[in-house]
Amino acid sequence: MKHIKTSRSTKLAALLAGAALLGLASQSALALGTAGGTPINNTATLTYSVGGTGQPNILAASPTFVVDEKINLTVVGGVTTTAATGAMGVATPFTVTNNSNSALDFSLVVDSAIAGDQFDPALCTFAQETNAVAGYQAGVDTVITFLDEIPAAPAAGSTATVYALCNIPAALVTGNQGLIDLKATARGDFTGVAGQYAAGPGVLGAALPVLAFPSATADTAATVDLVYADIAGTFALDAANDAAHSARNIYQIANAALTVSKTAIPLCDPVNGTVNPKNIPGAAVQYAISISNAAGGASATLTQLSDAVTGTTFDANLISGAGGAAGCVAGAAGSLAPAVGVGVVGGALVLGAVPALVPAANHAATGGAAFAAGTVTITFNALASAAYAGLDTLPAGNYVTVYFNAFVP
Repeated sequence: MKHIKTSRSTKLAALLAGAALLGLASQSALALGTAGGTPINNTATLTYSVGGTGQPNILAASPTFVVDEKINLTVVGGVTTTAATGAMGVATPFTVTNNSNSALDFSLVVDSAIAGDQFDPALCTFAQETNAVAGYQAGVDTVITFLDEIPAAPAAGSTATVYALCNIPAALVTGNQGLIDLKATARGDFTGVAGQYAAGPGVLGAALPVLAFPSATADTAATVDLVYADIAGTFALDAANDAAHSARNIYQIANAALTVSKTAIPLCDPVNGTVNPKNIPGAAVQYAISISNAAGGASATLTQLSDAVTGTTFDANLISGAGGAAGCVAGAAGSLAPAVGVGVVGGALVLGAVPALVPAANHAATGGAAFAAGTVTITFNALASAAYAGLDTLPAGNYVTVYFNAFVP
């Protein structure tokens, strides 16, 4: 039988090596996510015996060192935001996450002079999402110039939504794109005990020093050293390990392409009634003004439509057309067919369907439809009846039509 001899010195070396590994493992676990400036120290304890007799423990205290600051952040974009040509303060969202081991401030800057697009968004400002409603809300989300005291991940609030609010140049066409990069740069005052981060709410922290990568200086155990761990971003000169990160969004033009057309159809005349009527004196004419928004563009907000009635006499009673053809009698409610008056069709309603139009008795309740000083006026956001609600917004691929009657004098 082979015997293996093991000396006390060999055993002692093995025990010490094992203890050292345990010490390193515990330090690594403790330091993961630990705030910069936190002091780390521990003591190794060796128990042993000689000749079967226990001996006093041997203690080996390690030097104290402080946790250094790992500066790391990510900016996420990749969003395409539609905008109309000439629009002001159009919001496009980015997210900024503080992956460092202390709270930090972040300065913000945009670059829109990027090659490969058709226009440069201009005069960009910033806002921060501050409520639970997704999407930028003017007057609700906070206007900012920098991100203030963003906690370290994974604490709540470590990710902030930042809106860049940019003006869009005029005279652009649907499909034109403008690129925009947002860069966030870590800022902070490391002036606390042992160089720890010192919070300063409401004030942008100091610029961080430019550091070589990999580090050109040895660790200083007693004070906080800075290490930049960020990756390269899209912004010009945004390299890895520079305490900054950036991402890109796209503004894409989606204009509304509106067309307006007007038709005049004879409804009846004093001789033929409603059978093949002609535009002779005393005849009734139905005007239809259609506003169409081409498919593939943006929604349009309609404000007002006006039509000066010249050469004919407006039917001021807004005839409802409930009755049959009893000749053409101005002001006789229900005397004309089909249904006519001042009304709308299309938009978000069933396209092409003629609604029950508004007779004179309901005009006041409707609002938005009026005749005064020889002009028919439709104010779209004042169309308050349920049949017409919402027709101030005209989505792409939809239309709205206004009808009214007049008589040939």
